[in-house]
Amino acid sequence: MLFHVSKDSLSAALQVVLKAVSANSSIPLLSGIKIQAQASGLILTASNISMTIENKIPVEIEKLTVEKTGEIVVPARYFYEIIRKLDSGRIRL
Repeated sequence: MLFHVSKDSLSAALQVVLKAVSANSSIPLLSGIKIQAQASGLILTASNISMTIENKIPVEIEKLTVEKTGEIVVPARYFYEIIRKLDSGRIRL
């Protein structure tokens, strides 16, 4: 998975899905965000069993370039804090 996206777009999308992240879950997967890089855009998904939130950053609307498709689950709060502290501009992940 390899993509380039503006920090502001990714940060805004993360803020939306963070609302569904379970803070104290006995299931580690529920404290993460699934990131899917597809040719059509970036999809962020989070769940706490009772609620699932999915947010898409489309290629045609945002400054997003997907070079290699793929998916991963990352620790939600930790990942958001890293992205939040980065300088403005484009991020390559």
